[in-house]
Amino acid sequence: MINRGAFLLNDVIDCGGCHTADPSKPFAGGVKFPIDDAGHFVTSRNLTSDPATGLTLTEDQFVEVMQTGRDFSNPGQVLLVMPWPNFRWMTTDDLKSIYAFLKVLPAQSNVIAADDKGPAAAQGPVPLPSQYDEGEETRSLPPATATDPIAPPGASNAVPDPGHALLGAAIMPLAYSKMPSFSKRSAEEQESFGRGSYLVNAALCGDCHTNVGGQPRDLTPGPDFLKIPADAYLTGGTPYTVPPALNTPLMVTRSMSQNLIGTSGYFNKDDTTYLAFATLIGTLSHADDTPPLSIGWPMPAGHFRNLPDQDLMDIYTYMKILAEDYDHTGQVDKLTQDPARYCTSNADCQPDQTCFVDTSSDKSVNNQCLSTTCTADVDCGACQKCTNGACQAPSSTDACLTTGL
Repeated sequence: MINRGAFLLNDVIDCGGCHTADPSKPFAGGVKFPIDDAGHFVTSRNLTSDPATGLTLTEDQFVEVMQTGRDFSNPGQVLLVMPWPNFRWMTTDDLKSIYAFLKVLPAQSNVIAADDKGPAAAQGPVPLPSQYDEGEETRSLPPATATDPIAPPGASNAVPDPGHALLGAAIMPLAYSKMPSFSKRSAEEQESFGRGSYLVNAALCGDCHTNVGGQPRDLTPGPDFLKIPADAYLTGGTPYTVPPALNTPLMVTRSMSQNLIGTSGYFNKDDTTYLAFATLIGTLSHADDTPPLSIGWPMPAGHFRNLPDQDLMDIYTYMKILAEDYDHTGQVDKLTQDPARYCTSNADCQPDQTCFVDTSSDKSVNNQCLSTTCTADVDCGACQKCTNGACQAPSSTDACLTTGL
């Protein structure tokens, strides 16, 4: 269980990305996340085994947190930023495995600041439904497996589910009725699709690559709370400003999550083969660029590159089938942009670019490569605008910087 938990936490989910503020104290929390423009915030918790400041939840409490979002530090409230709506669809065995790994992490003392959620504190935890209800179709979950009771208490008819393919197929947000060709896929393809869906939808891919007004799902309290917008699912457009300390090593100042399955998406391109996808993840770069540009931050490809080949193939199969089989009519086909390259001189830019260095306090326009020619915004770096045939830096008030496309 500890080994399985280590794999899920480090290679599939990248928990440390949010729960490590000080590299000398991995998983000790302390990362502050603003949640609105009024100064309200939450801080990632200490997940280590420190008895005073770390993870003190029981196994049952931890599973409840992951399945309902219950915030045990703030009674009656729900966790914010923490992507528990994804993790709630993991099998109970996998959640318990993550807990087992966290409990053996070396203790790191780190007192975490109290959250200040403002009006968002009114939202309470959300009971785990007995059906998948966050996508276009409401679906029954598969019967409990012989080793993992994910179904409600009292459920029977245990069935084997290697790689959680059945569960993955059930928690796929898009409608199978809009995928008429899916039933013609081979049994091997459909099983791989299900395994890939489990990795994608019980982990984090959708949270970064689905964007409506800066959010990956409906977070308005009410009947549609936590619904995933089918018209934007995996079509990208979320903006990310690279922290100053990472600008130079990454040579990126701003990035944007890619459109993955839309008509113009990455997996709908003829040259997106498994080899191309695996090379992208394995080299952490867009190898076809000159010079090669690092894969867009904060994409945790450094963790994904450790996935077994079969898992990476399952993710590829899931994405490729959605790109090819889903009826994209009505889906927003976002023309997402490549990362905006960071620079201090023209030598840092591509041959057709110039380095724009501004000394004003407007950090959004400082140190980025701007193309001298373009025909549309998609030809420019993330959130840049094609104006009069040339890429221009965005202003500090440009909505793209906060809500993306």
